[in-house]
Amino acid sequence: MKNGFTLAEVLITLGIIGVVAAITMPSLITNIQDKHFKAMWKKNFALLENALLGVKQDNPGITICENFKTNSKEFIDAFLAHLDIVDTCGSNGYDDIFCNETKHKWMQPWFKDLSGKYIVGAQSVRHALLKNGARIFFIGDGHTSLVSIGIDVNNIKGPNKLGRDIFVVGVYDKKINNSVNEKSNLENIVLIPWGSPNGYCGKNGGKYTSCKGIEGCSPDIGLKSNYPSFPDAPGAGCAYSALYE
Repeated sequence: MKNGFTLAEVLITLGIIGVVAAITMPSLITNIQDKHFKAMWKKNFALLENALLGVKQDNPGITICENFKTNSKEFIDAFLAHLDIVDTCGSNGYDDIFCNETKHKWMQPWFKDLSGKYIVGAQSVRHALLKNGARIFFIGDGHTSLVSIGIDVNNIKGPNKLGRDIFVVGVYDKKINNSVNEKSNLENIVLIPWGSPNGYCGKNGGKYTSCKGIEGCSPDIGLKSNYPSFPDAPGAGCAYSALYE
């Protein structure tokens, strides 16, 4: 009868354990990171809702056009006034300071979608670094409408992927069940996470120009082309599921 394991048996066992660990550890680490990102996203979403509430309280009963266009510097200034901001920059006309990657090292102009492809970043008209380390960015449609607001919960630390550490909410008029316009009353404006059934491209919500990525939360849902727009990018619809599922 054997009284122990031979050296060969021990080495084989250790080898098997090592292989199993090599296979399972990356997935385990990703799951732990995702839980952390989701917790940070929930906290930051609450901050965004409180900021919008502050704007409403400061401007009771007015329509958008009575004080500021939805995509104007004035609206964004009013929104950011209710957040704890460290630094801010923007594109021409949206901030007194133009975003410069050398000067604003906290600003990450490029992200990837959930499938790993880069997203077009030119739609972001204003960026702000929050004291908690997150970055907020405002997405416009190039005209008068502030379409959405995004949060990168840990800024440049990575992975900088839409649907993992980057999430987007739509600026929505609940009365008309669609995106805000110049006639929208502030009291009817809500923030709806992309991927919600009541938001952009949801079964109960209004339609946006193109939103293939908002229709779900998966690397396989969305445009597979290089440099998709935010609404078309895989991972765009993860904001809702990360909050409520």
